Amino acid sequence: MTRRFKVKCTTAICGLLVLALLTGRASPGFPLLKVGSAVGRAIQQTLSPKPAKPDAPVVATVARASAFALSDIPPDYLGLYITSAKRCPALTWQLLAGIGKVETNHGRT
Repeated sequence: MTRRFKVKCTTAICGLLVLALLTGRASPGFPLLKVGSAVGRAIQQTLSPKPAKPDAPVVATVARASAFALSDIPPDYLGLYITSAKRCPALTWQLLAGIGKVETNHGRT
């Protein structure tokens, strides 16, 4: 084994030992013992296939906007606003579109 390899292994082992010591000293709001299982669950949820949900009809969703507003929003941005709003129910797609208009003119600037 080379000296560089030994140093890397020793550093990794020391790091793991420090992490093991800190696990017992972690604050109650951030228990390090549960980090591994939380990361595992997050990876599993990300990689597992989810059943396809039928999308809500876009026509009903878009009907709540004026024709002028809809003519100003590029179709690809409209789709992004609608799908993004589904992830956070407190934000409507109209609010996201308003932010997009003010900040970037819907990606045009």
